[in-house]
Amino acid sequence: MGHNKTVLQCLSEVCRELLEKKEELNALDAVMGDGEHGSNIERAFGQVQEQIPQMEEMSGVQIIDKTGSILLASGGGTATTLMGFACKKTGVLLKDRKKLTAEETAQIMRKVWESIQNKSKAVKGDKTLMDAYTPAVEAFVKASWEGASFEACFVAAERAAAEGVEATKEMIAKRGRGYYVGERGLGTADPGATSVATIFHAISKILGEGE
Repeated sequence: MGHNKTVLQCLSEVCRELLEKKEELNALDAVMGDGEHGSNIERAFGQVQEQIPQMEEMSGVQIIDKTGSILLASGGGTATTLMGFACKKTGVLLKDRKKLTAEETAQIMRKVWESIQNKSKAVKGDKTLMDAYTPAVEAFVKASWEGASFEACFVAAERAAAEGVEATKEMIAKRGRGYYVGERGLGTADPGATSVATIFHAISKILGEGE
């Protein structure tokens, strides 16, 4: 993601797709939690969306860092807090880098994932956003090792995240509010995982269209 124009396009699409999913995310969360995940996402990413015009003069790294600050300040709940931390950590790791290869990006994504893993304490199979995030990062890393292009790595990550969401339907939550609904959550996808998969979908879509 070389320059700020691409980063802004990706961010714009992420906000658009997440806000569009508000009702779907709330409906999933009505089964798994308090029914507010979509509203929390809308609050957090709505604030990001409003700030996009002011980010046009910023570098790509500054945009990612600023997004993290907005998400952390939004009070949108656990998922948006973890997403905010992920952006802030990405900003730190990207500092002073001008152009990234797919493999360098994979290394950064892995480090960010480790940081979020430590904060969330959730693992694959707990029926949380990590069930989409973990396979997405693993797929990106694997594709980069195989010499795939930047865009192709994101496509692989997007597919893995979507498969991760599907897999959550068969899980009984071990963490978060979903833990309290037990088997009643079977058949319902995790809303946090759905949000993460939406983010990867949006980025993959923009990268595939242009640059």
